[in-house]
Amino acid sequence: MQSFKAEGPIAAVITPMRGDSINYDMVPEQAKQLAHTGVHFAFICGTTGEVMSLSLEERMKLAETWKNAGDSHGCSVIVNIGTSTPCDSVTLAKHAEKIGVYAIAAFLPFYHKPNTISSAIQILEMYSKAAPKLPLLYYHYPAITNIMIDPCELFEQAVSEGMTVMMLECI
Repeated sequence: MQSFKAEGPIAAVITPMRGDSINYDMVPEQAKQLAHTGVHFAFICGTTGEVMSLSLEERMKLAETWKNAGDSHGCSVIVNIGTSTPCDSVTLAKHAEKIGVYAIAAFLPFYHKPNTISSAIQILEMYSKAAPKLPLLYYHYPAITNIMIDPCELFEQAVSEGMTVMMLECI
């Protein structure tokens, strides 16, 4: 796994839309604007709202578009692979590694929620094994997911079990 080092801000970017469709043509402009303002990390497919209404294919194409635009403008891409279904998140993790993004982030499934720290770690391990070369950030966002697992306890147990995971917390 590559190391994760982020110096400076990480921008959670919105997905540019035109009507009901993603406006992929706007992504290079977003990346250019980030770089122009000194932001060199883009967090895509986060919880700005629209991501949960996108298909897996749209999310993968958006990741590819951001990866290419990021490479052109010196902006590293972190992709949120979180979905309501672990199998879909695994698919997104594999794709993210294949296209060479900087890191992946994931919130836990929020419909059939893990009810213990051990079950949460099992899910995060699935994601990590799907993309073993990429750093994994656990995206703790209880206001959206309603998962009330103690993130510090999760982190400590994951590390004690030999898992490499970092935490991104929205408060």
